[in-house]
Amino acid sequence: MISAEYTDLDLAYAAGFVEADGCIYLNSADISVRVTNRNDKVLEWFGLKFGGITRPKVIPVGCYEWCIYGENAVNFINMIYGYLLFKGPQCDIALEFSKLRGRRGLKLSSEKKSLRARLLQDLKDEKAKWRS
Repeated sequence: MISAEYTDLDLAYAAGFVEADGCIYLNSADISVRVTNRNDKVLEWFGLKFGGITRPKVIPVGCYEWCIYGENAVNFINMIYGYLLFKGPQCDIALEFSKLRGRRGLKLSSEKKSLRARLLQDLKDEKAKWRS
């Protein structure tokens, strides 16, 4: 993380953007949080406050994306969690998934692989609720 201090306003503002324009991602190896917006200054603020990267998106044209990965994403989720109104269940899944991450180069047990696969599906199901 970049900033050593976060105000309640910082965390509430960030949580609001995650709920409106953000997404929690899991892949077979790790976690990321992404926020997409047309205002690159807002996303630059995210980078200054929380780290991560800001980059232009190819589609849709004129949009930018801020991304944070791995342990930094876990820390970010933990910081904004108390300010979330709707994406708490997605963050719960991501935080549970983070406990099952292996060390680079080490193989995961079949039990951990199975739990991670279930959590990946749980996140997909949780996101599908937003679209219905």
